[in-house]
Amino acid sequence: MTPSAEITPSVFASLVHARLGRRLIEQGFEPGRAADYREAFERGTVQVIASYGGFREGLSVAVRRDDGERPMELAEALSVTECLRSDMLTIQQLMAVNADVLDRLLARCARLLLTYGAALLEGDRGVWDRADALRAARTDEYNRRVAVSSVVIERADDAWLTRDYARVRDLLAPVRENLDETHRRRLEFAESRVA
Repeated sequence: MTPSAEITPSVFASLVHARLGRRLIEQGFEPGRAADYREAFERGTVQVIASYGGFREGLSVAVRRDDGERPMELAEALSVTECLRSDMLTIQQLMAVNADVLDRLLARCARLLLTYGAALLEGDRGVWDRADALRAARTDEYNRRVAVSSVVIERADDAWLTRDYARVRDLLAPVRENLDETHRRRLEFAESRVA
């Protein structure tokens, strides 16, 4: 394969089957629904999905149970296994600029999935529950950060500069538990001035 080989749908499918699919089929998986730049393998309630969104989106290898939840990226799923953090970091952003790079990335994903993800592939409820709990915690953290949007902080900062402590209190009190230390202190000060 030449380093500049373009990643066409057929090249993608061929590489996925050679590097990942073949090894999953050896584990009892069967090819699932496929489309351009998307290949899936299924066994029981577990799916392994490989997709490619071009250079900007890169390669995605994800696992999912047949429970209606969205697929979980491989690095996220492996974070509840014995997989080393340094190995997980190598598969978090999978940017493939050509078929040669894609081939290496798929080989790495297959190795890590089959080495550390056996319980995920078996559908082990305990491992999946830990993965779901981790995803829920990360989602909650993200939602907390979004709740304290830059607009609220910006408005509170403007009110602080004009010493409008009632406005500072009104803006920051509803999101108290999500504030950084500086804004938490400003809120406490504003509350003491307004009370």
